[in-house]
Amino acid sequence: MDHNQYIKKMVSIISITGIVLSVCAYGVFSYVDHIQNNPGNTTPFSRLSSGNATPVPTLTPSGIALMGSTTAKAEAADGLVDMINNILPSVAGISSAKITDVSQLFLPDKEQTWSVGSGIIVTDDGYILTNQHVVGDVSKEIRVSLSDGRMAKGKTVWQDAGIDLAVVKIDEKGLTPAVLGDAKLCRVGQRAIAIGNPLGLQFQRTVTQGVISATYRTVSTENESGEKVFMEDLLQTDASINPGNSGGPLLNENGEVVGINTIKVSSAEGIGFAVPINIAKPIVESIASSGSFSTPYFGIYGYDRSIIDYINQDFGTKTGIYVVSVDEGSPAQKIGIKEGDIITHINKIGINTMMDFREQVYRLAPKTEIGITYISDGKILEANTRLGSR
Repeated sequence: MDHNQYIKKMVSIISITGIVLSVCAYGVFSYVDHIQNNPGNTTPFSRLSSGNATPVPTLTPSGIALMGSTTAKAEAADGLVDMINNILPSVAGISSAKITDVSQLFLPDKEQTWSVGSGIIVTDDGYILTNQHVVGDVSKEIRVSLSDGRMAKGKTVWQDAGIDLAVVKIDEKGLTPAVLGDAKLCRVGQRAIAIGNPLGLQFQRTVTQGVISATYRTVSTENESGEKVFMEDLLQTDASINPGNSGGPLLNENGEVVGINTIKVSSAEGIGFAVPINIAKPIVESIASSGSFSTPYFGIYGYDRSIIDYINQDFGTKTGIYVVSVDEGSPAQKIGIKEGDIITHINKIGINTMMDFREQVYRLAPKTEIGITYISDGKILEANTRLGSR
């Protein structure tokens, strides 16, 4: 390239640069003039349709552009993370020692075995809700691990194998109690979060997420004595629940405890169950206020209203629980309730599920008089009796 060609090229570049700068300057002065003449409208974007402006990307400090929807998702995710981290201090690890007879012929012997489960702190002075099968009928020793690393000795102050719930007390103050929600508000498809200690304390406070797969499930299982028991009104979830999760909380999307994780189907994936928290509320309230809870006893086992029609379509009732069995000598039997009857009201309050039934009964002390409305042989009957205890 000779000297004249070089001069021509530089002149062209300078000319183009001048044109670009002029256009930019015009745009800046035009926008400033727009702002001055229209102080109430500083958005230079036209509307695409009524009520909708062109979305503007938000620049993060790293320079990555996030559209509005992505930002909302990020904020929602942060809210979930904060919620989970706020409740982690309320989740405890529970280790229980049991004495097992391992005697062989002419060689009597016993050994101590440890099992690990989870629990949820329900008061700031050390009451912890868990599963009955976590602490067992008789535990030689219970140790509770807290989120800050403290270990405390625990004592079982109440338990009921029939609903697989127990309460453990530790001598600690200033704990972080969880917020108890309402299992009746759970809907299928709603987010569900399980927290616990799967496979032992090395994986303590593991968080898994899924949905509420179903509500008001009834399953049969065996207790420690090998007896067949039915568990009613369980919440079903696909949030991963493994050995060691038992006794830990099942949370809704607001961080409220709606269930206590209890069992899973070992032959399938993603089928776990939690005891609805509503059953435990009267127990927790009584223990928190008085330090004890005496389990009231009526003496029936029933099916929820939702499955009555599958048993007998001739009942023609829209409410109540179907009585499947009545204990010999129980308060229920003493007033004439028998298998096949339908209990519709307790103290004039309508019931449709065993959860409704237990909520009402568990709010009453043993020996309290209770009014029962039930249907027997097509007749509506009323009777009063006194609750027993167990």
